[in-house]
Amino acid sequence: MPKMDGIEVAGRIRDGALAPRDCPIILMLSCDDLAETIVRARAAGIETYMVKPIRIVDLFEALERSFGIADASSRSTSAAECSAIESASRSDVFNETRVLEILLADDSRDNRLLVQAYMNKMPYAIDEAADGAIAVEMFKAGNYDLVLMDMQMPIMDGYSATRAIRAFEDETGRRRTPILALTASVLAEDLSKALEAGCDAHIAKPVKRATLLAAVQKSVSDAKACDATRTS
Repeated sequence: MPKMDGIEVAGRIRDGALAPRDCPIILMLSCDDLAETIVRARAAGIETYMVKPIRIVDLFEALERSFGIADASSRSTSAAECSAIESASRSDVFNETRVLEILLADDSRDNRLLVQAYMNKMPYAIDEAADGAIAVEMFKAGNYDLVLMDMQMPIMDGYSATRAIRAFEDETGRRRTPILALTASVLAEDLSKALEAGCDAHIAKPVKRATLLAAVQKSVSDAKACDATRTS
């Protein structure tokens, strides 16, 4: 909005509240999902951040969650999935005795900041790589539970980096690490190309928080189940 944007308004409302109970619930509606904007919103005390265009089901679910009156039996599948992601920290996947190590490979600093913001408060330790070559070297030197791989990067793209990681795993006998492709394309041939390179699944850009956390949760769960099967 002109003159004073919504984040500043929210900050002033919270600063002017006599007590936390006097402050209204504030939901932010924005046209962008840049990490800098999300960080500013959280600093202003805004917990719910919705990117336009907003679907009715997502808006209702956000309102229900904010007021604490959600009725799981009345939600659509989409809303129920979003709610499940919000409570993911209570699931077995996120109740590990150790922090999950994630390698994030993306040449865009804004994209890396966005993913970091989405995963804030989750039990993850995220290392960043600005290109595929760096990602491969970091993978070889580390012990990651998951890799988030942008497919379009300079020096070495995500396809080549993924193939190099899979080759390294085969050569060293290391267990297969889940790799999620981050791609702006939803064309069947591009998705097939990512899977053929060795990715386990893909996440379409622009990345949404619920989609990202759901994909991470499923990938880690599948990897744990696979490891349990091999050792049994």
